[in-house]
Amino acid sequence: MTEGALHVTCAGRIEEVGAGQTVVLPPDVVRQVHAPRAARAHVAMRADGVASVPGVEGTRVLPWAR
Repeated sequence: MTEGALHVTCAGRIEEVGAGQTVVLPPDVVRQVHAPRAARAHVAMRADGVASVPGVEGTRVLPWAR
């Protein structure tokens, strides 16, 4: 994170990640990332990574993974 904060839920655990902190998420696990206010983060992932939304069919390409 470079600015702001994110609330990250993964495997039943909720963490707040703030500026200057890093979070590493395991693959193939349902997780949710929420920004309660404006935030900036550097994201590293596979070039072909996609996201899905519970209750919504299909996946979507993330803007930064294009």
